[in-house]
Amino acid sequence: MEPSSNEGLRTKKIIVQLSESIFERLKAATERAGAGKSMVVDTALQRFLAPAPAAEGLIRETPDRFSGQMARLEREVAIVAETVALHARYHLTVTAASDIP
Repeated sequence: MEPSSNEGLRTKKIIVQLSESIFERLKAATERAGAGKSMVVDTALQRFLAPAPAAEGLIRETPDRFSGQMARLEREVAIVAETVALHARYHLTVTAASDIP
């Protein structure tokens, strides 16, 4: 039997107890239009219950990110070095030999 298209939209009602401080923060967060308490709690629970990313993936991702950052930094340093070299060449070209001590 095919599941109905509304199956993902079904909701269940539960009753929870919150500390006064958490309740006040939830109340303040949902005073804005379009942010209901149910939506905030649902989103928070989805993030809390989501499986953590695998450690292996994080370990591989970090060196790759650093490698990319180092490559960009190396390129930018090369650009700055070339700019300084061009500036020095210009001043050596336009300065008269008699002005050099």
